[in-house]
Amino acid sequence: MGAGTSKEFGLPNWNDLLQKLLIQNLEPEIEESLNLEELSSLLMISFFNNLLILARNIQQQCKNDSDEMIFEKNVRSVIYEKVSYAKKSPLLKEISQFCIESNTNKGLDSIITTNYDDILENCFFKPEIGIPFKSIYSAGMQSKVGELPIYHVHGFLPREGELDSKEALKLGL
Repeated sequence: MGAGTSKEFGLPNWNDLLQKLLIQNLEPEIEESLNLEELSSLLMISFFNNLLILARNIQQQCKNDSDEMIFEKNVRSVIYEKVSYAKKSPLLKEISQFCIESNTNKGLDSIITTNYDDILENCFFKPEIGIPFKSIYSAGMQSKVGELPIYHVHGFLPREGELDSKEALKLGL
């Protein structure tokens, strides 16, 4: 699964995420007379051929902060800024139905997602779906028998709760 599964819930695409992170990082260091949106747009254009390098630069900037999880906290604040779990998604309905059917037929053994968000997990929590699952996002994590593992290969940022080093994001895997 990729970003398309979360977009209709109000989560930003990769470009919008990076632009908002750029603005957050530039704000304290740029004088008020400059337009941060224009400056971040210019940087996005400059890095257009490899936005991953830009993302890594933003992540590296955050490492200078005393809070070791500041990059993840910033990403989480941006991705959930406009989220609406109340949306109905035909795509997630189909994925859920497939998982329910696979659970009884033993056809699906896991889900792999490149998303950081918890949209899928929130969908599976609904009583009408009720799929037992385990989010896997760090080395050594395993699901139990009967749980569908959801592998977040780039990291996992649930909307609620404290973040620790297990949720550290992996850029460019």
